[in-house]
Amino acid sequence: SARRTCTAAVGGGVRWVYGAAIELVIKDSGGDAGKASVAARQAVSEGSAAILGPVFSPAVSGARAVSTASGVPQIAFSSDPAVAAPGAWLISVLPDEVVDKTVAEAVAMGRRSFAAILPRGAYGTLVETQLRKSLAARGGTLTGLVHYDYNDASVRAAVSEIVPAAQAAQAIFIPDGGATPGVIAGLLAEAQVDLAAHLVLGTGQRRSGTPAAPRLPVALFVHVDPPRPVPYHHLTLPPTYSV
Repeated sequence: SARRTCTAAVGGGVRWVYGAAIELVIKDSGGDAGKASVAARQAVSEGSAAILGPVFSPAVSGARAVSTASGVPQIAFSSDPAVAAPGAWLISVLPDEVVDKTVAEAVAMGRRSFAAILPRGAYGTLVETQLRKSLAARGGTLTGLVHYDYNDASVRAAVSEIVPAAQAAQAIFIPDGGATPGVIAGLLAEAQVDLAAHLVLGTGQRRSGTPAAPRLPVALFVHVDPPRPVPYHHLTLPPTYSV
């Protein structure tokens, strides 16, 4: 049977689909536009039938320039719709849908004042833009908003700055993933913010955490049905395919 090659950022080995061998070749983009461009050129020169990934928007853009020029289809996993283009599609849940439905649910539960702690970067910018739009449309208010970089000093400084706004808010929005939400929650608790008295809001990014990651005490987030139990109450949202 015919063998087709797909290049991807994750996975590996050979898969058999309807009698045809699908070989998945792994290349590391490093989340960087330049590295992604080099990896995409290698994939095209090796005869890949498609490019799967990358995840981060700069890397998607770097690979897209190569894939669209060569006519090789690309399916990326970024949550930034700005990097989609004809021939370079996204398969992801977009932040605008997630944030809007999360705000809608929180407002329906009687929470109208929000504090937000967001990562600095493209994802945080998308979340902030939609958060402000959704609050304005649904009668909510923002008591405060801070950004942080991925280092201990920056996270601590952001939490220290948001404490008064968090204490005044009815809901605290922490949309990041991995261990970060639990770390932020711990710092808020150390600063005498009673999380049990607030509705903690998140996103499906939290599913990227490991079972050992610090857990939030109570939280609500919107995402597709999780494949495994997560320490959140969740609402379902169908996956989004963007062009």
